[in-house]
This record gives sequence, structure tokens and C-alpha cells, in this order.
Amino acid sequence: LAVRAALDHPDMRPLLPKLDTLLTLGSPHLGIRFGAHPLVDGGARVLQQLSGSSRCIAELLLTDSPDPGQAVLCRLAAQPALSNFRKVLLLASPQDGFIPRHSARMEVADAVLADKRYGPSIRAAVDSLELQLNSC
Repeated sequence: LAVRAALDHPDMRPLLPKLDTLLTLGSPHLGIRFGAHPLVDGGARVLQQLSGSSRCIAELLLTDSPDPGQAVLCRLAAQPALSNFRKVLLLASPQDGFIPRHSARMEVADAVLADKRYGPSIRAAVDSLELQLNSC
């Protein structure tokens, strides 16, 4: 996530033609709202309540904006960062109890399809990411 966000910075433009492979290991590209282990999901919500305003947790839960489509992760998906790489490797494990596999693999989970509030924004993010991946 940090690499994708950094590539939008003007100082990174000279490096863009030199990018070859992006490898992510269990990165929460679509957040942790759907499919995280119940303890992780519950713990994140408790931490958010206790801290009052944990920006990072709000971003992972897609609650950092009243409009889910304007959440940081959704906006990041709309940036063309992935299309700068020749190869993109997304690694995820079904045994990962922290990051939902669909999020690490940039896929739409069944729970996302059923959700009326966050589902459309996540589907749009996945569509944008897939377009970028198809250009690699």
C-alpha cells in the first residue's frame, strides 16, 4: 500500500520507467472490513473506539470517509500505480488470520457482493485495479 501511494508523488516520476516487479505479501489492498478473523475485526473496532480517531484503522475498515467510495483505499485503487509495473505478484494465504485473502488478492468476496453500503465501492476499486493489472 505504501509503495502504491508513494508512486503518485512527483518526486517518484523519474523512477516510474525503471519499475519492473511489485510483490505484495498479504497486503490489505481492499481493507479488512470483510473476511478478517472475527478477533481481528472486533479488535480493530475496539481500538478505533478507544483511540478516538485511529486514522490507520479507519482506513483499513473503510470508515475514514462518510462516502465509502472516497475512502483512502478506494481512492488509492483509482490511481494508476500498478500499471507502472511489468509484473505484479499478489501473495495471500488462506491461513492468514489478519488480512482477508480476497483483499490481498484484489478480488471481490461474496460478503462484499451482499453489502449495500461498502460493496459498490469495493467492486469499483477491484474493477480499477483489474484494469491496471491487465496493462502489466
